[in-house]
Amino acid sequence: VIVSLVYFGLTLNVGKLYGNLYVNFFLNSIVEFPAYILNILLLNRVGRKKLHTSMMVLAGVICIAGIFPILYGTKAHRWILTASSMLGRLFITAAFAIVYLYTLELYPTCIRNGALGALATFARVGGALAPYTLNFSDLVSGKVGRIMPMVLMGTLSIIAGLLSLLLPETNNRKMMDNFNDVTKSGELELA
Repeated sequence: VIVSLVYFGLTLNVGKLYGNLYVNFFLNSIVEFPAYILNILLLNRVGRKKLHTSMMVLAGVICIAGIFPILYGTKAHRWILTASSMLGRLFITAAFAIVYLYTLELYPTCIRNGALGALATFARVGGALAPYTLNFSDLVSGKVGRIMPMVLMGTLSIIAGLLSLLLPETNNRKMMDNFNDVTKSGELELA
């Protein structure tokens, strides 16, 4: 839910960034390529769990760091918000791509399709909530209202990234076929 919320939130927030709308939209779209290349290069070296966690936390930290030019900077520093939004989008795009692979590797074959379907459903809930997070800036006026969407998305991204540390690592692990494989791996105890 959170990965999708932040991904679509940063995508839809491009209209509220400083600078030319068309240039911002182009940059917002083009950052997906380095995110996928980063995943290709690091996924098998670092592992799914560490890479997903680091991408989520980095996206959150960068979103939160982008609020400081609004609060304390001058108009000349507004480009930092745009740059932090683009970097946040890069990292959340990488996390979005990892989560699908990670989900497929977490579950045994007998329920893998159902798990992926549930993931896709919950992701769409996050995508549906994303426009509402951007409306927080309309509820509160001034600088605080402008930073609320980025603070919310950044905080949720950090929390979700840290919670993903509780999941097992699936890199270089044989994919499970049934629940017996899950109990043999020690990750689940059936009563």
